[in-house]
Amino acid sequence: MVLLYARIYEWESLQQVYPQKRLNKMKMLETSLLTGIYTILKMSISFISNKIIAIYVGPAGIAILGNIQNYITLVYLISGDVLKSAITKYTAEDKTKSREYIKSAIYISFMLNTIIINFIIFFSNEISEFLTKSTEFSLYLAASSITIPLAIIPVIILSYLNGIQKINLFIKYNFISSLLGLFSTIFLTINYGLIGAIISVLTNQSLILFYILIENRKHLYSVLSILKTKTSIKTYKKLFTFSFITFIAIICSTSCIFFIRELTIYYTSINIAGEWQSAWTICQLILTLLTISLNTYFLPKISSLKIRDDLNKEIYKGIKIFIPLTLIACFFLYILRENIIILLYTKEFLPAKELFPFLLVGIFFKSVSWFYGISFVAKAKVKITVFSEIFISILWCLTSWFLIAKYSVVGLTYSYAITSFIHMLIMYLLYIRENRLCIL
Repeated sequence: MVLLYARIYEWESLQQVYPQKRLNKMKMLETSLLTGIYTILKMSISFISNKIIAIYVGPAGIAILGNIQNYITLVYLISGDVLKSAITKYTAEDKTKSREYIKSAIYISFMLNTIIINFIIFFSNEISEFLTKSTEFSLYLAASSITIPLAIIPVIILSYLNGIQKINLFIKYNFISSLLGLFSTIFLTINYGLIGAIISVLTNQSLILFYILIENRKHLYSVLSILKTKTSIKTYKKLFTFSFITFIAIICSTSCIFFIRELTIYYTSINIAGEWQSAWTICQLILTLLTISLNTYFLPKISSLKIRDDLNKEIYKGIKIFIPLTLIACFFLYILRENIIILLYTKEFLPAKELFPFLLVGIFFKSVSWFYGISFVAKAKVKITVFSEIFISILWCLTSWFLIAKYSVVGLTYSYAITSFIHMLIMYLLYIRENRLCIL
């Protein structure tokens, strides 16, 4: 890891040797390499955590934890996690106003946290009953709710670091957060079983805050001075508007996956639904790597560009570099799919290998559409982004419904490939129209 971070510190010296155009390309590759390595490490840590949990709590415990994880993801989203892309964008766009955006984000999060914490404490029994079919865990849900602000503050800090392109610190803190979460999960699960695993899921994200505070204890006063910064209604409006894009995207994707999973259970069986879920999760690894590169490099970079020609060059530069890499990743994932299924799951999931071909075709189309779509996100084109997201989500659900009834579970892969192609085509045509380009 020392060598990994050392590569970043060499950056300033390189500026005196290489032309700026070449440096930009090198920075893109450097950022993608670092985020790619971090993603692989994070997935490895997640794999170890899942193995430990599976050993000590069993299948029933895994099912309960799955609901708890979905619950805490939604809670964090509503409590302030939804603001992170907005912070990254506007910090990158105008670094002189970064303190204003940070203070506004803190105030918004404080208000949201107050509402969410009181809601969880008041309805903890009902939430526990809904998630676990028992009120046994209501006390843990209520008690852990006070850690929500401790989890959201690091989100704001990391989003700011991403916006000002402090990639070394951004990756460092994310990696340490994953490690702390792993140690917490292992300790609590081994010693306290299911209850310990639930506590770790509910509190892991807040642990990194203590590390950040200890490491930066000498600068706490200057950090707290941010709260004295004057803010405006315009700043709050910008954060809310851009965060709405993130909120809609997550709600749409989550709803679609839930709907398609229920369709699979209805038309086939819960076992086949598990096979589809495994194939879907594995194929999504490619988009996970791409998403981190887009959010870490392209979102702040494109947000800072003011000239249309520069924007177009950056988009097509990314396509030329990443789309061939996506093709290569899809090829190797297809070739090695049996080994990967056995490694991550068991031999019982091997029938899922038949679902890979059209899922990977869809992954390729989706990756292209994201490169055009990131320009609308970066420039806060709310109407285009939201309506395209809703349209594609509805189309995906409808085609999945029709094709699974006609072709069984493999029909879901046809649906994803078709929908992703339409998404790519729509994003390309909208990009052409918005940037007044000639169709290639």
